Amino acid sequence: MITLIVFIFIIIIVLASLTVLIFLWRAVQDIQYMLQHTKQPVDHAIDPEDKRRALESLQNLVNKEAQALIRNLEKDVNSVSSQLKDTLIKNASDNMTAQVEQSKQLVAQSATELSLSIKKTASDISAQLTAEVNNQKHMIVEDFEKRMVQVVGAYMVAALGTAAAQTDQATEALKQLEAHKDELRKDLINEA
Repeated sequence: MITLIVFIFIIIIVLASLTVLIFLWRAVQDIQYMLQHTKQPVDHAIDPEDKRRALESLQNLVNKEAQALIRNLEKDVNSVSSQLKDTLIKNASDNMTAQVEQSKQLVAQSATELSLSIKKTASDISAQLTAEVNNQKHMIVEDFEKRMVQVVGAYMVAALGTAAAQTDQATEALKQLEAHKDELRKDLINEA
């Protein structure tokens, strides 16, 4: 947008300068025509040499004005070109800075998302491993309980033999083991 405004400004300056040059050229042409084709007699005659000098002076004046106009036009064009170049460089720099900032934000966002994904995956794996370990502990405790009951029962039968009084003691011992089964399980799980 700024570039378009600068170009329009340059075009306006060039057109204004050309218009001034055209007016000066036409004025010189008109003066030359009037000097060469005077229809009314002049009270005093103009010497051809004076005519030539006046025309030369006028042409010199027009040439000086045209050269001054051209120099001013060149200065204006250089100034506008410099401003345009500076504007274009600034716009390009601003665009690059914005793109770099946007890229930084995308990288930071991607890194955050990756970190969250890794943490979630680690948490899921940890939960699965914990559940598997607890399941294995539970299976080991149940197997141990079954074997312990068999071993205790076998020892009690061997120790008691056939004695009736001892059978009552074995039954009482089994009841006590059954009553304290949960406490034994907790102790075994904590030790495992």
